[in-house]
Amino acid sequence: MNIQVSPQMLEGIISVALEEVAFLFVQPSEGEAKWNGRIIQADIMFSGPCNGKLVFALDPQLGVEIASNMIGSDIDETETEAKSLSACSELLNIMGGMVLEKLFGNNPDYRLGLPSVKFESPEIYESDFSQAESSIVLNTDDGRRVDLSIIFTDSP
Repeated sequence: MNIQVSPQMLEGIISVALEEVAFLFVQPSEGEAKWNGRIIQADIMFSGPCNGKLVFALDPQLGVEIASNMIGSDIDETETEAKSLSACSELLNIMGGMVLEKLFGNNPDYRLGLPSVKFESPEIYESDFSQAESSIVLNTDDGRRVDLSIIFTDSP
Protein backbone atom coordinates (compact mmCIF):
# COMPACT_ATOMS: atom_id res chain seq x y z
CA MET A 1 0.00 0.00 0.00
CA ASN A 2 1.45 3.35 -1.03
CA ILE A 3 0.43 5.93 1.55
CA GLN A 4 1.35 9.57 1.15
CA VAL A 5 1.28 11.99 4.07
CA SER A 6 1.88 15.63 3.29
CA PRO A 7 3.18 18.25 5.69
CA GLN A 8 -0.06 20.15 4.96
CA MET A 9 -2.11 17.20 6.26
CA LEU A 10 -0.04 17.12 9.46
CA GLU A 11 -0.32 20.90 9.81
CA GLY A 12 -4.10 20.71 9.53
CA ILE A 13 -4.30 17.97 12.17
CA ILE A 14 -2.04 19.63 14.73
CA SER A 15 -3.60 23.06 14.14
CA VAL A 16 -7.15 21.77 14.69
CA ALA A 17 -6.16 19.72 17.75
CA LEU A 18 -4.27 22.58 19.40
CA GLU A 19 -6.99 25.13 18.63
CA GLU A 20 -9.96 23.01 19.70
CA VAL A 21 -8.45 21.21 22.68
CA ALA A 22 -5.78 23.57 24.04
CA PHE A 23 -6.90 26.95 22.64
CA LEU A 24 -3.49 27.57 21.05
CA PHE A 25 -2.78 28.85 17.56
CA VAL A 26 0.23 27.85 15.47
CA GLN A 27 1.64 28.72 12.07
CA PRO A 28 4.44 27.27 9.93
CA SER A 29 7.91 28.14 11.11
CA GLU A 30 9.78 30.68 9.06
CA GLY A 31 13.46 29.80 8.77
CA GLU A 32 15.24 27.30 10.98
CA ALA A 33 13.51 26.77 14.33
CA LYS A 34 15.75 25.83 17.24
CA TRP A 35 15.02 24.10 20.53
CA ASN A 36 16.01 25.79 23.78
CA GLY A 37 16.99 22.96 26.13
CA ARG A 38 15.11 19.73 26.74
CA ILE A 39 11.81 19.03 25.04
CA ILE A 40 8.73 16.92 25.53
CA GLN A 41 8.60 14.08 23.00
CA ALA A 42 5.42 12.04 22.69
CA ASP A 43 5.17 8.95 20.44
CA ILE A 44 2.23 6.75 19.56
CA MET A 45 2.49 3.57 17.49
CA PHE A 46 -0.15 2.51 14.98
CA SER A 47 -0.79 -0.57 12.88
CA GLY A 48 -3.08 -1.37 9.99
CA PRO A 49 -2.51 -1.42 6.24
CA CYS A 50 0.87 0.07 7.23
CA ASN A 51 2.67 0.41 10.55
CA GLY A 52 4.42 3.37 12.08
CA LYS A 53 4.45 6.00 14.74
CA LEU A 54 3.34 9.57 15.13
CA VAL A 55 5.74 11.87 16.99
CA PHE A 56 4.75 15.11 18.72
CA ALA A 57 7.44 17.38 20.17
CA LEU A 58 7.24 20.69 21.99
CA ASP A 59 8.81 23.02 24.49
CA PRO A 60 8.09 21.96 28.12
CA GLN A 61 6.63 25.37 29.00
CA LEU A 62 4.20 24.97 26.12
CA GLY A 63 3.26 21.60 27.65
CA VAL A 64 2.38 23.39 30.89
CA GLU A 65 0.26 25.91 28.98
CA ILE A 66 -1.52 23.11 27.10
CA ALA A 67 -2.26 21.30 30.37
CA SER A 68 -3.53 24.47 32.01
CA ASN A 69 -5.77 25.25 29.04
CA MET A 70 -7.14 21.70 28.89
CA ILE A 71 -7.88 21.65 32.62
CA GLY A 72 -9.21 25.18 32.61
CA SER A 73 -7.14 26.41 35.56
CA ASP A 74 -3.58 27.01 36.67
CA ILE A 75 -1.50 24.01 37.61
CA ASP A 76 0.11 23.65 41.02
CA GLU A 77 3.92 23.81 40.70
CA THR A 78 4.30 20.38 42.30
CA GLU A 79 2.21 18.82 39.52
CA THR A 80 3.59 20.75 36.54
CA GLU A 81 5.64 17.97 34.91
CA ALA A 82 3.08 15.21 35.46
CA LYS A 83 0.15 17.29 34.24
CA SER A 84 2.00 18.58 31.16
CA LEU A 85 3.11 15.05 30.16
CA SER A 86 -0.43 13.76 30.68
CA ALA A 87 -1.94 16.57 28.59
CA CYS A 88 0.56 15.97 25.77
CA SER A 89 -0.26 12.26 25.87
CA GLU A 90 -3.98 12.98 25.51
CA LEU A 91 -3.40 15.51 22.75
CA LEU A 92 -1.24 13.01 20.82
CA ASN A 93 -3.93 10.35 21.24
CA ILE A 94 -6.45 12.74 19.66
CA MET A 95 -4.07 13.58 16.80
CA GLY A 96 -3.32 9.88 16.30
CA GLY A 97 -7.00 9.14 15.79
CA MET A 98 -7.27 12.02 13.33
CA VAL A 99 -4.25 10.79 11.34
CA LEU A 100 -5.53 7.21 11.14
CA GLU A 101 -8.95 8.36 9.99
CA LYS A 102 -7.31 10.39 7.21
CA LEU A 103 -4.98 7.55 6.23
CA PHE A 104 -7.36 4.60 6.41
CA GLY A 105 -10.83 6.14 6.33
CA ASN A 106 -13.60 4.01 7.74
CA ASN A 107 -11.51 0.82 7.45
CA PRO A 108 -11.81 -0.68 10.95
CA ASP A 109 -8.64 -2.73 10.45
CA TYR A 110 -6.20 -0.44 12.26
CA ARG A 111 -5.04 0.01 15.83
CA LEU A 112 -3.66 2.93 17.77
CA GLY A 113 -1.26 2.13 20.60
CA LEU A 114 -0.79 3.90 23.89
CA PRO A 115 1.15 7.17 23.93
CA SER A 116 4.65 7.26 25.37
CA VAL A 117 5.71 10.68 26.65
CA LYS A 118 9.06 11.75 28.06
CA PHE A 119 11.48 14.61 28.37
CA GLU A 120 14.21 14.30 25.75
CA SER A 121 17.30 16.11 24.57
CA PRO A 122 16.91 17.93 21.24
CA GLU A 123 19.80 15.89 19.78
CA ILE A 124 18.12 12.53 20.43
CA TYR A 125 14.77 13.85 19.21
CA GLU A 126 16.32 15.20 15.98
CA SER A 127 17.63 11.71 15.11
CA ASP A 128 14.02 10.43 15.20
CA PHE A 129 12.77 13.51 13.36
CA SER A 130 15.27 12.95 10.54
CA GLN A 131 13.68 9.52 9.83
CA ALA A 132 10.20 10.97 9.32
CA GLU A 133 8.26 10.21 6.16
CA SER A 134 6.59 13.58 6.60
CA SER A 135 6.82 16.32 9.20
CA ILE A 136 5.80 19.86 10.00
CA VAL A 137 7.55 22.43 12.20
CA LEU A 138 5.25 25.11 13.58
CA ASN A 139 5.55 28.01 15.99
CA THR A 140 3.14 29.49 18.47
CA ASP A 141 2.40 33.21 18.29
CA ASP A 142 5.23 33.82 20.75
CA GLY A 143 7.75 31.72 18.78
CA ARG A 144 7.76 28.41 20.64
CA ARG A 145 8.39 25.39 18.41
CA VAL A 146 5.97 22.48 18.09
CA ASP A 147 6.47 19.54 15.66
CA LEU A 148 4.39 16.68 14.34
CA SER A 149 5.90 13.91 12.24
CA ILE A 150 5.04 10.45 11.01
CA ILE A 151 7.46 7.56 10.61
CA PHE A 152 6.46 4.41 8.74
CA THR A 153 8.15 1.29 10.09
CA ASP A 154 6.94 -1.43 7.71
CA SER A 155 3.93 -3.03 6.08
CA PRO A 156 2.09 -5.84 7.85
